[in-house]
Amino acid sequence: MCGYHGFQFDAKGKCVCIPSQKGGANFEQPTYLLVEKGYLTWIWMGDPEKADPNLIPPYESFGLDQPGWAVSGGDYFHLKARAQLLIDNIMDLTHLPHIHHHVPGGDTFLSGKRKVVETDFSLRQLHVMTDQPWSDFFNFLWGQESATSNTVTINSMTDFYGPELVRISGPWLTDRGVEVEDSFSETTHGKVNFIHGMTLETDNSTHYFGMQTLNFRLDDEAFGRALGDVDVTIRLQDVDAIEAVKNGGITRVDWASGRQKELVAVADRMASRVRQKIKSMLELES
Repeated sequence: MCGYHGFQFDAKGKCVCIPSQKGGANFEQPTYLLVEKGYLTWIWMGDPEKADPNLIPPYESFGLDQPGWAVSGGDYFHLKARAQLLIDNIMDLTHLPHIHHHVPGGDTFLSGKRKVVETDFSLRQLHVMTDQPWSDFFNFLWGQESATSNTVTINSMTDFYGPELVRISGPWLTDRGVEVEDSFSETTHGKVNFIHGMTLETDNSTHYFGMQTLNFRLDDEAFGRALGDVDVTIRLQDVDAIEAVKNGGITRVDWASGRQKELVAVADRMASRVRQKIKSMLELES
């Protein structure tokens, strides 16, 4: 139903009722396939013949709607910038100690080794940081009683499932030198994932959704709210930073790239691969 004049449409988009006149009208709105799956609703806006619900990322790989996991957050942000700038941002976590300097241990992401691999459903970056000290952020997650005087190995996993969904793991801790291989690898402490959902609004605006999944402290509602609050603060800082890059209808990135070659650092490898992936997806649809 249209909330403005009360026009009603059936499931196929045909106008079946106009309250100010008897009956409907010989008019049809375009319709799009929707799939409701747990916490998320997926929309397919392309060719209906190519719609395939099996392309929805596997929830079990990031703990959504899974036994033994909880969900916190569920927040919405309106980003006044194109989605690609947001994707670039979350593909490179070396911005943590600069944009999110209030989070303890962010400078850890300036070290370690990274590799990018293809999975059946995603483009994945594995980032391993060895011999790292216990941080106050770990105390927040798992409690001071879990602290150790030994160094730990921090694993970070980023999955780009498509321009609509990205999973970034929180710090997954393992014994010294042990690297995670996939989403189901064992860790010494609980796992947390930060889910980034994106829906394009216009060429220069994006609907941005966030939530967290975790497999520890499942009945601690206060902790779930606190984790959600921390996440909201971080995402709002990212929104501010990305919108600062944008200047009216043209971004400062566009302006600068028209005058000089873009500086690409080693940490940009994942973002570069993702850009190539999106380009290939667009070419496949055209």
